[in-house]
Amino acid sequence: MKFPYSKARRGQLELIDRIRGVLGSKVFLKAPTGFGKTIVALMSHIHMGKVLYAVRTRNEMSPVIRELRRLGEDFTLIYSAARMCPLNKGGNSHEFWLNCKLLRSRNMCPYYQRLSEVSDDEVLEVLKGEGSTDPHKLVDNIVRRLGVCPFFALSRLVDRVPFIIVTYPYVFRNEVFDTAFDTVGRGDLYLVLDEAHTILNPAMVIDEELDVFTLDKAVKEVKSYRLGSEILGYLQGIMKVFHELRSSMLRRIDKSDILRDPSELFILQDALISLRIAKLRKAISPYELMSSSTALGRVVKFVEYLTQPSFQPYGYVDREGVKVIKVLTPDLKYIRDIVSAFKGALLMSGTLPSEEIIRKVMFSDAIYIDVEKEYGSVFPESNILVAIYAAVTSSYRHRSEEMYSAYRELIKEVAQKLKSGVAFFVYPSYSFMEGVIRELMVEGIRQVAEGYSTTFNDVMQLALKEKKLAVHAVAGGKLTEGLELLDSNGNSLIKVVVIAGVPYPQPDDFIKDLKSRLETSVGREVARKFVMDVQAAVKVAQAIGRAIRSEKDKAFIILADRRFLSRRLRDVLGLKYDIVTSELKEVLKALTEFTCSDAG
Repeated sequence: MKFPYSKARRGQLELIDRIRGVLGSKVFLKAPTGFGKTIVALMSHIHMGKVLYAVRTRNEMSPVIRELRRLGEDFTLIYSAARMCPLNKGGNSHEFWLNCKLLRSRNMCPYYQRLSEVSDDEVLEVLKGEGSTDPHKLVDNIVRRLGVCPFFALSRLVDRVPFIIVTYPYVFRNEVFDTAFDTVGRGDLYLVLDEAHTILNPAMVIDEELDVFTLDKAVKEVKSYRLGSEILGYLQGIMKVFHELRSSMLRRIDKSDILRDPSELFILQDALISLRIAKLRKAISPYELMSSSTALGRVVKFVEYLTQPSFQPYGYVDREGVKVIKVLTPDLKYIRDIVSAFKGALLMSGTLPSEEIIRKVMFSDAIYIDVEKEYGSVFPESNILVAIYAAVTSSYRHRSEEMYSAYRELIKEVAQKLKSGVAFFVYPSYSFMEGVIRELMVEGIRQVAEGYSTTFNDVMQLALKEKKLAVHAVAGGKLTEGLELLDSNGNSLIKVVVIAGVPYPQPDDFIKDLKSRLETSVGREVARKFVMDVQAAVKVAQAIGRAIRSEKDKAFIILADRRFLSRRLRDVLGLKYDIVTSELKEVLKALTEFTCSDAG
């Protein structure tokens, strides 16, 4: 088994052998972006058994595809069947499988019917022979060249290939896993999980939600299609729960207020089937049926998760004033049980907490490998400079217009010092961000703030177009978790990162429940540290990681909150503080010097 690059990074070859020697265990690998975790993970599993390689998003499949082709290994890829479906132009996902089943049972899907005419070798040829590593293009090519259903064509390869690339739902949602793995169980697969820091917060891994507008639409559907007074009364009962919601933070709801008896789910499911059959009779074509959706279908999916013992409903009012109920699991046991069901697991991230935390909170028998501690720094330590600005804090007790103004001044001055590239400002919450930037004006620099409709592509286009760009984002949001701003040479465009406040989670009922359940197994002190300090530290590390993507990248980091000086938070962050000051002019002077040295 030859390493596919001319030169391996320090520690890569040793890690491949080391991980191969402990397959079957739960291995946590902490290594920064740019180390080459993907090639290490793949080579450590070659010829060892069937591997499920899970990434958070479809776009993150591309590097895995590229490395598997380089290694000459067969693979398949599977993401949302609803998004793969060539008939599902509207992107409907909540009722996709019911619609799909109806069409297949009536021989109305031409793509499914043609599957018997296409061999596995032909599908593999598309995967291996295409130049593109974009999973969307590969799926489109299967449809265009072979004329078959891409989901069933690709899932049919599960029994044949050694590597299966999937998105997170195929790991953590049992009903999704079962759609693609009817002949293979978790116990037959080794799991490789990328961005594994995500599993430390169950709410980031799996949730279902229902908003009051969707419920109102479901009520109208029941009336319009005359689905019965029993269904109508049930939905109206849920509406009463919505009317009680007042808080912007997650508040616990008594499960029995929504689901009094499990049989209510069966009644809902029967009503949904009746509704879909009625729509099928009216549908002009398979495209029309697949693209249609019902609000009742969303209600059914919501209630299905509510029937699971470890899931709990929480309600809140979102930033737009919409009342929402989420179904979440405030118990890490759900995550632990799923990971433990696999033959073995390699869980990788550049921002994992310490071995002590992983062993106490996740798995006591975990094998923990910190690449930089064991094999040395991947990137020069001089690539980042960390300054603590202790004149401000985002603590709830000190939030005021005066404090917002102090943050505003910091951000304005930093943005003005930027010579070129991107300044990345990260806030603990949307409300705090809005309080700071609502009156922020910076001459000569374009600004963009994260919102519901913000996309990676929007921000990337602005970063490439503008000489200077200020990006305002929320810790733990989509931009801090997945944004990658690179120039044409692959160098990071982010030159400054300002963490504008410690991103502790809001003290809502979900966090309280998560902490309470942890306390029973690890004690109050560890539970508090994990739920508050560790979660905040992971978000900070993720934000900083947006700026450092390779050994060529340099960034000036400002931790703008005096609480970063606390021993507890300092320990979990593990960062070297180069400058500690309450004087803004000292921060700006250091920024100027760092920028000049970088330019030189």
